[in-house]
Parts: sequence; structure tokens; C-alpha cells
Amino acid sequence: MHDLTARVATALLAVSAAVTLGLALVPPDGPELAAQQVQWLTGTTGLVLLVAVAVPAWRWPALLAALLTKGSFLLAWQSSGGVMAGLEAALLVLLAAAGAVYLLEARREARWNGDPTFHWES
Repeated sequence: MHDLTARVATALLAVSAAVTLGLALVPPDGPELAAQQVQWLTGTTGLVLLVAVAVPAWRWPALLAALLTKGSFLLAWQSSGGVMAGLEAALLVLLAAAGAVYLLEARREARWNGDPTFHWES
């Protein structure tokens, strides 16, 4: 992977992990079980993203899980509006950008190695 693009994608992943962990530290709105579950899921997603910054093998699974989680949160908070919907949308864009960079670099590396097609075996 090219040095600059790898650093940019990893920085996007690290920023997303930090913001997600920061969201998990905000106390839930009430003692409701659903609010506590959202907080727990947000914290778990942030931790997995943080581990993915250091462990390259976790990057694709962490990105896919975070994109699904952030997408569902965005749909849930879109009806209520507010700051959370905008923050989740911004995180979704950051994660999608990091995923696109990793995908393009993986395809470029596969072509460099002489493989005209791209396989998800690695």
C-alpha cells in the first residue's frame, strides 16, 4: 500500500474510532434498556475500530460492522433529527472514505502482483 494513502486511511479510521468511543462515554438519555444497549453497541464498535487501527487483519470486518452500525443509527436518529443524526452521518462518510481507500489500494496491489482480477482471499 502506498505510504500516504495508508496513513490517510488509518487516520480516518482512528478519528472514527475516537469519536465513536467519545459517543459511548456520553451517558444515555434514561435508564431504558434500549438506550443502554445503544451505548454498549457504540462502545463495542469504537473498540473494534481502535483495534483495527493497529491490526490490519481486522480492518475489513471492523469497517463493515461499523458501516452497518452507523447506517442503522443514522436511520434511527433521522426521524428524531438533532445533533446525533448529523454526527452519525459524518462518521459514516469518514468510514466509507477509509473503506474506499483500502479497497482501491488492495486492487492496486493485486494488479501489481500480476492478478488481473481481485479476490478477497487475503
